[in-house]
Amino acid sequence: MICACSGSRPQNFPWNYHSGIYALYRAELRRRLQDLIDRGAEEFVVGMARGADTDIAEEVIALKDEGVKVRLYCVIPYSGQADGLSAAERSRYDYILSRADGSETLFPLFRRDCFHARNRRMVDMSDMLFAVWNGKQTGGTASTVRYAVKQGKPHELFDLRDFLWSE
Repeated sequence: MICACSGSRPQNFPWNYHSGIYALYRAELRRRLQDLIDRGAEEFVVGMARGADTDIAEEVIALKDEGVKVRLYCVIPYSGQADGLSAAERSRYDYILSRADGSETLFPLFRRDCFHARNRRMVDMSDMLFAVWNGKQTGGTASTVRYAVKQGKPHELFDLRDFLWSE
């Protein structure tokens, strides 16, 4: 089974992305990814955005390093996606790409629709969607979930609001 992954960027998390909740979130994220693997997920497809996409990719790489048979595939919306990242974020981005089992870049230059095209491509090439969601009905993750539903693809939501009690 191929699992597309979508999720919030750090500034859209319902709690401070750099707070102590982050470690709890990462542990739960890993648990949920392992559960998907236990249920047949063999490949995770990420869109390489900051936040949940990066976190998912890093957890998949960690699972691979532990001997779990799983693949990571990256769909990059346009060639310059990483150009505006900080040095630390760029390092994470480059590391993920170096460890991915495959990748594709949709457009050579930025286009207004490149992120939506990326999200549609990920859903279209997958059997299901796993979404790390902030509870909002607007934005890329919500749009991707709606597209998956329209395409008849099953989806699972990891609701970030569940961690609000930890602050």
